Amino acid sequence: MYYKLVFQLPDVRKLFLIVSPALFLSFSMYFLGGLLSICISSLFLFNVHTN
Repeated sequence: MYYKLVFQLPDVRKLFLIVSPALFLSFSMYFLGGLLSICISSLFLFNVHTN
């Protein structure tokens, strides 16, 4: 039982190596998108107030 678990460990590590960068990339894209939308909305509001 324990031996089987140790044998399956590299597969989990490989999966983590594949999943981790994808998750990080999607999170950073989401964060940048949110930041961009905030900047655009604030600029839009600023333009409305100045006009």
